[in-house]
Amino acid sequence: MNKTVVLTMIALFGVVIFTRETKQEDNSPQIVPAANVSKSKQKTTSISQSTISECINKVAKNTYYSIDRLSFIGTDEDNALVVLYKRKTSDGTHKFRCVGSKVEMWAKGGAVWISM
Repeated sequence: MNKTVVLTMIALFGVVIFTRETKQEDNSPQIVPAANVSKSKQKTTSISQSTISECINKVAKNTYYSIDRLSFIGTDEDNALVVLYKRKTSDGTHKFRCVGSKVEMWAKGGAVWISM
């Protein structure tokens, strides 16, 4: 093969890989922050502090994470409470939600909620 053809093929392959990596979508769930709920939705999405504490305690019980590192961040499209865990060792976080009596964890790679 011609050296120019080989170099062109390698360059095109690199462009395809780079384009694919930069265009990956973020499939994170849509979270409605508690402070940003519109006045029309406040009536239906009003959440008591005891409900939030109960959810945080459920997550802590299922994960053995410290309650101090768990925080309520809002509700998702299913009106489930969403709790965020901030890791000590890195900037990483984990999302959990309380659906009835169940706790689910967000699997970013699969873009799904997994029951715990």
